[in-house]
Amino acid sequence: IKNYVHYGSKYANAFWWQATLSMYYGDGDNIVFRPLVALDVCAHEFGHGITQSTAGLAPGYQESGALNEGFSDIWGACVEHWAAPSKQTWLIGEEIMANGSDCLRNMQNPKDPLAGEGQHPNTYHGQFWDNNSEPHNNSTVLSHWFYLLCQGGSGTNDIGNIYTVNGIGINNAQLIAYRTEAFYLNSSANYSAARTTTIQAVRDLFGTGSCSEISVTNAWYAAGVGGQYTGGTIPVINGPSAICYNSTATYTLSNVTNGATVTWNASNAYRTVTPSADGLSATVKNITTTSTPSSISVSVNGCSGQLSNSISIALGTPYIAGSYTNTFDNSNNPLGFYPGVTNPACTGYYINTNMEITGASGIPNVTWSKVSSSGVVNFTQTGNDIRFYLFTDNENVVFQLAAQDACGTATKQFKWQASTCSGGSGGGNCFAYDVSPNPTDGDVNVDVENIIPPCNIEGLNTQQDLNNLLITELRVYDVAQHLKKHQKINGVKHIKLDLSSLTNGVYYLEIIGNSGHKEHRLIYKR
Repeated sequence: IKNYVHYGSKYANAFWWQATLSMYYGDGDNIVFRPLVALDVCAHEFGHGITQSTAGLAPGYQESGALNEGFSDIWGACVEHWAAPSKQTWLIGEEIMANGSDCLRNMQNPKDPLAGEGQHPNTYHGQFWDNNSEPHNNSTVLSHWFYLLCQGGSGTNDIGNIYTVNGIGINNAQLIAYRTEAFYLNSSANYSAARTTTIQAVRDLFGTGSCSEISVTNAWYAAGVGGQYTGGTIPVINGPSAICYNSTATYTLSNVTNGATVTWNASNAYRTVTPSADGLSATVKNITTTSTPSSISVSVNGCSGQLSNSISIALGTPYIAGSYTNTFDNSNNPLGFYPGVTNPACTGYYINTNMEITGASGIPNVTWSKVSSSGVVNFTQTGNDIRFYLFTDNENVVFQLAAQDACGTATKQFKWQASTCSGGSGGGNCFAYDVSPNPTDGDVNVDVENIIPPCNIEGLNTQQDLNNLLITELRVYDVAQHLKKHQKINGVKHIKLDLSSLTNGVYYLEIIGNSGHKEHRLIYKR
């Protein structure tokens, strides 16, 4: 590389000539500029040669030209910091000014009113942005990004972005800038591409999710290019969900950035917690002899701020909390295709959806069993949840949950109450006929209810209608809608229906009365 000094007569500039790979320096006019051979100016021009030999950013009035000038200011600052750290690193050309200006451009404060070239933008398309794309003017968005990456800072930019950037130092920042030019940028790159490629470069050098990547991203956000960093990962605690009495377990952390400060905590005094020296693991000992719920939490303070997480554990056998959801669900009615059937017995599938089983959650040996009630059919278990159907009004049912972990088995019982829907007590929508027992071993009694107003029964509008109601016909269908039993009656208040000839299972009973009144029931033959 050849350098030519005393170029021209009172020539007030310096430049890189790409055709001959050489640099030229004027002596200045001693009005605005002194001789233009200051260290950072020489490094700036040499930086154009670096850019030509790497990214090849096209000079001129477009964003690639602004990036070209911005990288040269970056190299001017880096070389001056390395060779003459006592000088003003972030002022470009402070030694060549003859007119009282404090510098040519100010990387720390591009809007510096004393800068020789005038005020420049610190925000992409913000104040002082040149819509005609003058490259020196618009270069300061890149050079200010670099300053923030090195030194850090906080504030609000011209487009309202409230930012905080943690500086990573010039030695690390210059590695990112050079790798970006050498491996990723091309001749037509713009500011958006610069953001994308610097993030890739920092990941190459310092790792994805590193503090350096966070700073690179947030510095661009401060400069008005792209969003702030949102990839901070919550720390994950890995370890068993139960610890037996007088036993220990080791819990480890993942998704923790290097250099972060880790604090372990526990929810009660029934165990001891001993963190490792680096905080990335902890040994926990169970010191209680009873089954007790507990939790372990961790706080991580690093470049993403404070992030925390916790996990529930059981000390001893599983701890079963009493929280569950009692939900009616008629959508799975096994005979729902029959006309006029909505909630046939005013009961339905009740689904436990929120059982809390500390220490055994997710373990397959969580089992439900029926303790009492002859009215429960279709009892099924899926994971920690159960489904069942109650065929009889006012039916009580008790289920027992057993949860097993490595320390043993714990049990707890839960009780459900079926809803009331039959007539006889008055109020609401009622049935005119009572069907019992249900489930049945053979016989089913069908009776006209002793209905007390104000029960509302469709088709029976007066008390006289209710008093005159009789049973005139019974039809029994299976789940495939096949008629299995048909009996006509000469109008009675009570009749016993024999189902002993039917196989066990669910059936649909249609009761027809005088005046055409019909009602429907689901019955279960066992």
